[in-house]
This record gives sequence, C-alpha cells and structure tokens, in this order.
Amino acid sequence: MKRSLWIVLLILLAALITSPNAEKHKRTINREFKGENPLAGALGGGKLFSGMVEYHEGYLFSYTTFREETVSFGAFGTVFVYKDLDIVEGNQKQGG
Repeated sequence: MKRSLWIVLLILLAALITSPNAEKHKRTINREFKGENPLAGALGGGKLFSGMVEYHEGYLFSYTTFREETVSFGAFGTVFVYKDLDIVEGNQKQGG
C-alpha cells in the first residue's frame, strides 16, 4: 500500500513539473496550422491564430481555448491539438 502511494505521488509530481506552458501550446498550434494551411501559415496565420487562443493552467495539465472551444490539451510535456485548423476545409463545410 505504501509503495503504491509513493508511485502515485511521483506520477502526480511528474505531471505537475512537466505541464506544458503557454508558449509550448502556441508553438504546437502554429506548427499544426502551418501543416494544414501552408500558404496561410507562410503568411503568419498560425502565429496570429496561436496568439488568439486563451491558455488555461490546470497544474497537472493545461489546455487552450478559442471561442469556448478546446483547441489543445497538454500533459507530461506533450501538447495535442484537437481542433481542426484547416481554414479551407472549415469554410467549405460552412458554405456548402
């Protein structure tokens, strides 16, 4: 019992120490945006969008939102982008 408690505490401590900061989220969002929108990314669209997201610190994890929708989630030093950042595809879905 005591050993498993220490393991849980070490995992929680690792999560606390490695929670991604706002800059890591912004870099990852920018990179994903450039991958899905090469032309807009080359013109700075990814940087612009990553600057508009709101960063939230959960201590053991972190996430960003844009217009109350989760864009990215980070834990243990890794950031995952959930929102589809392809602006062309998004416009086609809305228009037709």
